Amino acid sequence: MYIFALLFLLLVVYLDCRALKKKDLRLFEEVFFLPLGLFLLLAFIFVAVFFFTEHKEESVSAIVLVFLLPFYLSRRYKFYRQTRMNLEQGSPEAILSGAYLAIMLFFLLETLFMVGLEVFFAPLFRYESRLEEIVVSSTFSTALSIFLVFRASRAFSSRGFLYNVALKGNNQSFIKTFLVPLAMSVVFGTISAYITIARRVQPETPLSEILEKATSIPAFIAFFAMAIIIAPLAEEIIFRGYFFEVIRRIKGERLAIYVVSITFGLLHFGQYRGDWPAILMVMAVGFTLSIIRSWSKSTLASVVGHYSYNLGVTVIPVILVFMINFPYFEYKMLGDKIPVDRKIMLLRSNIAKEPHFAEAYNELALIYAKDGQDLYGALELADKALSLEPEMLGYLDTKAMVLFKLKRFEEALKVRNRLRELNPQYQMDDYISD
Repeated sequence: MYIFALLFLLLVVYLDCRALKKKDLRLFEEVFFLPLGLFLLLAFIFVAVFFFTEHKEESVSAIVLVFLLPFYLSRRYKFYRQTRMNLEQGSPEAILSGAYLAIMLFFLLETLFMVGLEVFFAPLFRYESRLEEIVVSSTFSTALSIFLVFRASRAFSSRGFLYNVALKGNNQSFIKTFLVPLAMSVVFGTISAYITIARRVQPETPLSEILEKATSIPAFIAFFAMAIIIAPLAEEIIFRGYFFEVIRRIKGERLAIYVVSITFGLLHFGQYRGDWPAILMVMAVGFTLSIIRSWSKSTLASVVGHYSYNLGVTVIPVILVFMINFPYFEYKMLGDKIPVDRKIMLLRSNIAKEPHFAEAYNELALIYAKDGQDLYGALELADKALSLEPEMLGYLDTKAMVLFKLKRFEEALKVRNRLRELNPQYQMDDYISD
């Protein structure tokens, strides 16, 4: 994902350079002239990174973001200061210039924030899990994006932020703004819930791995608050409020629908990688929200649709699980509030009712393994879960744990090696020292 983000940034810089050259080619060449010594130094750094670092993508991205981007932005500022040009509000030049600057500043400030966390705060504060790190970075990036969009949207008009991102005005009708988005969200939410419940094999995704390994309740609450309450509004303001309007004014409404929808889907790809039905559903929802935004002339309509869809894919599966599989629903809801015997009874009841539900076998195997009771039964349960979902990383981890407790170390190490082959970043449970 680093390389795609870097290529996108370089594309923005290239387009911005083209715009600056059109304004004043002679001044551009003068301001952006790169001394030979600096050029050779940068070339040496890039060669060294390419040949002597292990993580080439991350290293090259860091060089571009930490060194080259600030250099470009400083020269860009000098260019505008020397031209003394006042871009007319509402003009294509002003809108594009503001959009390019917002994107470049986002990459720069986000990088500096993450580097600052790593250098200054990491020694003082250690994350218990990857989820906490995601919550912190997502909170900052969301706030930063809204701030940058707030400033850049002034290029549209002087009628205020809400008007500029189409959250008010345009004679918004109740049917277009509320009823149609709600109907859309019910349809897509039901389809998503049905896919989730109906398929026997639940694919492992980066997001599901992070959630499985997370242990902090405050981090869970913060994450779901971000996902359900903050993200829908922020994403709609940024994508279908600001950038949709930028592209619509410059290149037309049809291109705005395609670009915003595809970008929206690609930004969610990292969360759901490995789950193609979920990725296709996000793409479909993104296109539908963009069409609704275009049809209604209102970002408020896509906000309503986005909130409703997120709520639907959260609530509808719970209702379906409650209706179809009440024992497992009770087990998940009560968690540590019930004794182990009750957990075992609920899981066995679930297995009897839904013999193809792999997660119940894995949960029961975990209970047996952690309590040290019936380890051979735990191994049989872990194998059954894996027979239903062979490459589920959490199930492989459970089997390795059971084998270690049975002192079958060679077999356990083979399973752990298989885990590393499937996902080198997977955080395994620390049960070797138990």
